[in-house]
Amino acid sequence: SVLVALLAQRAEVKYDPAHFLPTQIAALIDNLGFQAEVLETVARGMEIIDVNIEGMTCASCVNKIETNMSKISGIKSVNVVLLTNRGRIQYDSSIIGPRDILKQIENLGFPATVLTE
Repeated sequence: SVLVALLAQRAEVKYDPAHFLPTQIAALIDNLGFQAEVLETVARGMEIIDVNIEGMTCASCVNKIETNMSKISGIKSVNVVLLTNRGRIQYDSSIIGPRDILKQIENLGFPATVLTE
């Protein structure tokens, strides 16, 4: 499946890695006359959630969230930015979901909500 955001000039493509590589898909789009490059890839079953995290005051808060969340089963990566009060979490949706992720952040003492585009 393909989701195209015209104003952002981006597309999200879900594909079967047994048939295509991300670079092959970008080349096919180039052949159609549109400039394309692979920005990031996510393994099958992996999802990304962007969250707003309140109450962070210093780098120790960021470290607390990143360290503790990384230990949770199903969480692949956690990146938190203090200046924007945002975090990006890559997770295996077959193991953990957004509601549980938010609850875990809140259990660390930081209210969190899902960011919507």
